[in-house]
Amino acid sequence: MRINCCRAQRFDPAERLKNEPAQLPRQIESSLGQQLNLIPRGRFIMGSPRTEPGRDGTETEHVVELTRPFYIGVHEVTVGQFRQFVAATGYKTEAEQHYFGGHGYDQAAKEMVTDARFNWQHTGFPQSDSHLSSTCRGTMR
Repeated sequence: MRINCCRAQRFDPAERLKNEPAQLPRQIESSLGQQLNLIPRGRFIMGSPRTEPGRDGTETEHVVELTRPFYIGVHEVTVGQFRQFVAATGYKTEAEQHYFGGHGYDQAAKEMVTDARFNWQHTGFPQSDSHLSSTCRGTMR
């Protein structure tokens, strides 16, 4: 019932941006030259309706509230760009920080698995710096 109530409140980013402080730039450029857009605070529904074809059972609709604005990349990030970011900041992904690793392609099993040997650099399949990275990050402000 609560979701149906919130559904009537359409998420309009342009309208929501008007509520953010004027001194917050609507677009910025990262130190690596990437364009980032401001995502305003607010509530929206995340997930898929039960009737959506191909829906996964974990995609339940639920209300999400962004309590503060943040910046997110306008374009997808390549492996090479992510490599530059890691070199400049020393950033470590969760897969690199924890013993359980990340997702990768197991050649022997011929399937995607979670294993300590996998991270963004070791995916189980060949990739070049021009491949799109599966890592997604936003910058909180």
